[in-house]
Amino acid sequence: MKKKISAIAVGALGLLLAAAFAVYIDLKEFARTAASPGSEEQVLTVASGQPLAATAEELQRRQLVQSAFNSGCWPGWKATTAPEGREYSLKPSMTPRDILP
Repeated sequence: MKKKISAIAVGALGLLLAAAFAVYIDLKEFARTAASPGSEEQVLTVASGQPLAATAEELQRRQLVQSAFNSGCWPGWKATTAPEGREYSLKPSMTPRDILP
């Protein structure tokens, strides 16, 4: 019985590690891929205290990133809100690494 439980636990851990690795690979690819080849500059204003999710959704709506979800998962964005209002000059040809601090 203990061997069966151990085997299930090892299998579950293996699946969990595989899923985490897949998410890592997806985020890594996301970070390297521009939303589009466009070069038209856009100004994005982030209000003081604006939630990260709202900023990520705005980036996707403007087609500056491919996925608001992946933008919200970006490791560089540790805070959940913008600390101060600020304007950003962005282009669709920029990668998320260029856009997200």
